[in-house]
Amino acid sequence: MRTKLLLRVSFLGTNYCGWQPQPACAGSLPSVCETLQAALRRAGVTDGAPVAAGRLDKGVHAMMQVVTVTVRRSAPAVPGPARDAELAAIATRLNEALPADVRVLRALDAHRKAHAMSGAGAKTYTYYAVDGRAGGSDGCRRGCWVLDAPLNMAAMRRAAAAMEGEHDWAALCTAPASQATRRTVASIEVRARRHASLPLLGCLCAPSGGGRCELLPPGSCGACGEGGRESGREGEREGEEGEAGEAGEAGGAGGAPARGEGRPDGEVRPAGEAVGV
Repeated sequence: MRTKLLLRVSFLGTNYCGWQPQPACAGSLPSVCETLQAALRRAGVTDGAPVAAGRLDKGVHAMMQVVTVTVRRSAPAVPGPARDAELAAIATRLNEALPADVRVLRALDAHRKAHAMSGAGAKTYTYYAVDGRAGGSDGCRRGCWVLDAPLNMAAMRRAAAAMEGEHDWAALCTAPASQATRRTVASIEVRARRHASLPLLGCLCAPSGGGRCELLPPGSCGACGEGGRESGREGEREGEEGEAGEAGEAGGAGGAPARGEGRPDGEVRPAGEAVGV
């Protein structure tokens, strides 16, 4: 019988062309999907292809990518301590077969109709900007958008507020004309923060919403960032607040560069229920 496993996967995207194979990277960089699929095969879990909640681009770091895979079993899995141990062993075998920059955080049983992409309730992307004049280690700076001027946070917040809600994002997308480009952005936050390792100017924005529109997050963050950077040259930046989390990278062109982090927020449900609904 066929059933589904749900994997929570974390990875650093620096050495990958993105989640899915990219023609431009053919022969130079592997994809995370191909790397995970090879590990699934070597670990004896499945020969099937993994499906992810979000198609993160080249250079993206994922804090928790939700992935579903189809597996074959001779009998239905019985919930309980024994099955929990089996699932933990699957995660261990996969991590032994994976490179150190791709980790399976947890393996779970899922409904046989679970689908990571169509079942994701929302996706959250975070981009970080750093004042390049203030130093900081190269390891941390590579996960940020390095700028040469302060940002006007008030101007960025006004731009972000205008992007919330349902809009046609064709101007910031690379989707073919045949694809719908109307999407709803639930919220965009613009914050100034400090970081223990590098002086972050701000978390440019964290747009979240449903559906998929190629390069919408980098485009929208880039638009906010450019507006804030231009205004920031003439005005004073606002005060900093709080502590930032780890910096990551995110792919994109025509907007914010490949700096940020992606977190598809598909909600994990126990076997017998849908994923992310």
